[in-house]
Amino acid sequence: MSDPERRVSVDGGKFTFVIPSGDYRVSILRYGESWHPPQTEAWTALHSIMAELDAARVVLRAVRTAIAMRNEGEVIGVLCDALEHHDGLVSDREPPSSWAGMP
Repeated sequence: MSDPERRVSVDGGKFTFVIPSGDYRVSILRYGESWHPPQTEAWTALHSIMAELDAARVVLRAVRTAIAMRNEGEVIGVLCDALEHHDGLVSDREPPSSWAGMP
């Protein structure tokens, strides 16, 4: 069984990175239309970027959900689950880049 198709959109849907089912190459859509054909160069870097972005989005969604709950016990559980999910998606523990302005 091959991996399912994977799509990650950025910039409000302006760009979508697509890894077709059973393929390793990444195509890039712009506003849903073909923009760059399947990339055979740097595809591992593109896969990594997509995984990091999705993992970060998992945590952000959990934080937003937890803030809306306002129940301390539930908040901690939701955040711990999100971090575990994040760690299952990526193994990288790099800190945010300096441009992000995090201390």
